[in-house]
Amino acid sequence: MRQGGDVYNFVMDMEKCEFPEAVKVVAEKCGIAVPRQKDRSPEERKENQQRSVLVEMHREAQAFFRENSSKVRRKGKRRGRISRSRAR
Repeated sequence: MRQGGDVYNFVMDMEKCEFPEAVKVVAEKCGIAVPRQKDRSPEERKENQQRSVLVEMHREAQAFFRENSSKVRRKGKRRGRISRSRAR
């Protein structure tokens, strides 16, 4: 009986392994280097987590200021303040 699937499923069945190992086997057979995940120290993991939090905070701040700056600009134009402040 013939099963459907791709080369990875075939390797997983033949080698009795999981997908990541099947990828390594196929890559090795094809002469392709598979980059290994670098083991990170607890400090590096903490820095990466902090960086992710800061990036998300900056995205939220950017969206907030973009939304509110257009509102302020519209109010200023209605009151005639924007044109005077830009003339300086």
